[in-house]
Amino acid sequence: MADTATLTKSIGPAVAGNSPDGSTNVGQSATRNVEVHSGTGGAGVVGITNGRVIITDSGAALLTLAAPTAGDRSAGGNDGDRLEIISTTAQAHTVTTPSNKINGNKLTATFAAVADHIELIAYNGVWYVINNNTTLS
Repeated sequence: MADTATLTKSIGPAVAGNSPDGSTNVGQSATRNVEVHSGTGGAGVVGITNGRVIITDSGAALLTLAAPTAGDRSAGGNDGDRLEIISTTAQAHTVTTPSNKINGNKLTATFAAVADHIELIAYNGVWYVINNNTTLS
């Protein structure tokens, strides 16, 4: 079973408070969440929607990722959240979402090699791929 540790690192405001972008997603305080999955593999949950997830398991990690909530952050949604998931081990880790929640037609990313990664952005209840070298199915 995978062990999980979540760290939060605040890197301060992205722009000055009086900037025209001060109230937008660009200008909100930039807090970087880092979640580390480690252990011998097995089932686990990605517990963040914004930040970086690092998979270090020595066996295949079988992680689930919830669909993002549609809507702006100010209304409790996840639109604009960015999530990067990186594997540091070659163990055929998988990250699975509900049906059709990756690009609107996929649900699983498989990480086969060291440094395999996927970068996602949330919009309208779906994770959209920005950068990827995993296998999507």
